Amino acid sequence: MSTDPGLAGDSCIYVEAIANDGGIHNAAGVWWFSPDLDINPMTPNHGNAVSDADNNVVVTVRKRSNCTLPPGTESILVDVFVCDPAMGVPHPSDPVTQLKRINPVNTPQTPNSIPPANIPSGGSTPLPITWHPLSTSTDADRPGPHKCLIVRTYPNSLSPDGGDFHVPDDPHVAQHNLAIIATSKPSPAPREELFHFNISTTNPNRQEAQAATIRIVADLSPAKNVIDFLIPRLQEINGFRRIANLGLPQGFNLRLPDFPNATVQNNSRLGFLGFLLYLLFLLLSFLGIRIQFPFTQPKYEAQIQLQPGQFTTFTFEVDLSSAQRGDAHVFHLMHVGPDQRVIGGFTVVPVVV
Repeated sequence: MSTDPGLAGDSCIYVEAIANDGGIHNAAGVWWFSPDLDINPMTPNHGNAVSDADNNVVVTVRKRSNCTLPPGTESILVDVFVCDPAMGVPHPSDPVTQLKRINPVNTPQTPNSIPPANIPSGGSTPLPITWHPLSTSTDADRPGPHKCLIVRTYPNSLSPDGGDFHVPDDPHVAQHNLAIIATSKPSPAPREELFHFNISTTNPNRQEAQAATIRIVADLSPAKNVIDFLIPRLQEINGFRRIANLGLPQGFNLRLPDFPNATVQNNSRLGFLGFLLYLLFLLLSFLGIRIQFPFTQPKYEAQIQLQPGQFTTFTFEVDLSSAQRGDAHVFHLMHVGPDQRVIGGFTVVPVVV
């Protein structure tokens, strides 16, 4: 991964992938939680796109202190794209994935923009964008929960790469890939009653096949930036009590319809000793004693081979029958490239109520 060569001439404008990162995106962290991109904040529809109504997409554009914009800059352009939940975010040049650009509702041919003078040196400016998705739409900009959003902001004097967003490295680009889902607590369940979430990814290389690892990690000890980002959104869920720090004995996995022969390593289940310790931890938790589960993060990995430009959809599933009511379980779903760097991520948080 790399920065966008078309935007290399600008060192002023940026968005944050993680709060307070100053535009220096940490590829080893959870970088798809951008605080600078949100939909319908401070409303009952936070995070969801409502059909046949005005939805408020808010982008925060930032400028470094004492920097000089490229010659000829008259405005700062803000491109916002939407697609269904995806780990590896597709590019609009790929027609199969149907990534769509969100334009101002009243002037769809006019790009979203901010005058450079409106962004203070060393500061930021919010840009609200009204998005009105139609219930009759069959494109990626149709309404629905848990949309995947990506923003790219840059001086109008430059032209971004037409085939790659260059996430997570490029400071002009950030993502908002999160699904928080309230779900009822099932009884010990047959397969069809497990918690399900459909998600896709794509091979960014349109000329060659590429090895990929699809990884799921149950985050039992979220980093501070993850907790700070999730808690205000979780508190909007009626019945939420806490982020769980206990694994689930039944584990989790992926359904991979396009890859029936994938090499799978499933370390998401606790085993017999782990299950006994899990019961002890449940007892301590019931007594109000909260301690960290003393094992590595439960993890699932599938090794697959993506064909050139291939777009594929998986189903993430987990048995929540042993979960405690009010607990939120944090799962990070990642597309890991052949160089072992995460090239796409999406976080799913079922809240048992």
